[in-house]
Amino acid sequence: MKKFIMIFALTGFIVTGITQVVNAQTEQEQSQAAPQEKSEFKSIDLTDLPEDVKTAARENDAAAVILSAEVKTLTTGDKVYRVNLKSSAKGEYALKFNADGSAYEKE
Repeated sequence: MKKFIMIFALTGFIVTGITQVVNAQTEQEQSQAAPQEKSEFKSIDLTDLPEDVKTAARENDAAAVILSAEVKTLTTGDKVYRVNLKSSAKGEYALKFNADGSAYEKE
């Protein structure tokens, strides 16, 4: 009977230890897989929007009007610009660009 209780107790300790290790690994994986974006978009004046981004937005829809712009800094230091546009064909919509005017694609 004592052996049974001892085995039962040891099994409980082992399961608890394994669970803690698995949870720690899961939390670490989630933190590594987190997006590279460290902050939310912040409004900026259209005068602060890079020319390459303005040009790319106009090339995407020549009839669109740029309503507003926002910027977000990634953990890498790169900036992503969200441009809010309005056109008669598409209504209001937003596009994201890198500072060089290329389309932003989240990795």
